[in-house]
Amino acid sequence: MDNRSPLVSIGLPVYNGENFLRASLGSILNQTFTDFELVISDNASTDSTEEIVREAAAQDSRIRYFRNDVNGGAAWNYNRVFELSRGKYFKWAAHDDIMHCGYLMSCVAVLEADSDIVLCNSLTGQIDACGKILTHEYVSVGDVLDPAISTAERFGELVCERGGWTRIFGVIRSDVLKSTPLIAKYIGSDLALLGELGLKGKVIDLEEFLFWRREHEQTSTRGKYTPRRKRLTWFDTNQEVLTTVPEWRLNWELVKTILRQNLDGTTKIRCIGHVMRRMWQRWRQLLEDIYFALRDIGAYLYSSANPNFRTKLRPLIRYFFYLETQAHTLLKSTRLGLIKIFR
Repeated sequence: MDNRSPLVSIGLPVYNGENFLRASLGSILNQTFTDFELVISDNASTDSTEEIVREAAAQDSRIRYFRNDVNGGAAWNYNRVFELSRGKYFKWAAHDDIMHCGYLMSCVAVLEADSDIVLCNSLTGQIDACGKILTHEYVSVGDVLDPAISTAERFGELVCERGGWTRIFGVIRSDVLKSTPLIAKYIGSDLALLGELGLKGKVIDLEEFLFWRREHEQTSTRGKYTPRRKRLTWFDTNQEVLTTVPEWRLNWELVKTILRQNLDGTTKIRCIGHVMRRMWQRWRQLLEDIYFALRDIGAYLYSSANPNFRTKLRPLIRYFFYLETQAHTLLKSTRLGLIKIFR
């Protein structure tokens, strides 16, 4: 393979991706922009992922394939493909997503034209397991970022907008990405990274649909990874924790991200204000974090107690579930009341 550094590196971390990998590889390798390398890091897959990639690599020298002996978790694998990359620009790709053939050409042209732009992505659509385009969009025409907005406003749009996290799959300046902590080993760390990129420069949305996220039962936020602790092990297979409070952790990490940037005090305060806005938007998830944490701790204490003590705890547990029902009813009625007030 040519040892010259390509202009763009695409990093594809994968684990057991045989179901959609061929389609994803096809959409990448058929780009009209050709000056790129495709770095694939296989997280010890047990299906036919290796055979699919090696077959494609034999036909296209732009593919660089690395297979790991053990599954180090998604965060480690996402960071590894970037560390192995050589391009001026970098893009993460998933084994189940699809790009239009003109995606790279359009994004690279934008980045080459303005050095203040750190990330460029297109509007993001949604497809199902069969490749059928769905009506819902993650980032739609009405959600396009205004390039002229302030740093604080841009940060707020990136971390508060529903579905905006898909921009992390855009084309990014490698030198800027290298100055960040990359993907950390906690739920939502990709959103914190996106927010940090927005603090370092402009983020541009192309006003056309050139990228599609695939919705299916095996995605990281659905199916077997939906439970909180299992989602955490998706990021890091070595993490074994009693409980987790992902929303609280993410908001704290967003504040830390703001504080470590070289920004003026006013901008930092405004950015922290957007974190507070995000917490208000997701107040229910914050309460759920506390609730599930208490349930996890209670279940652990109950399972660790001797049989006699368990018998004494049963009335308290029944009362806890009674309070749970009442709290759920109260939260539902409060939410309906707020909707009526602010409608």
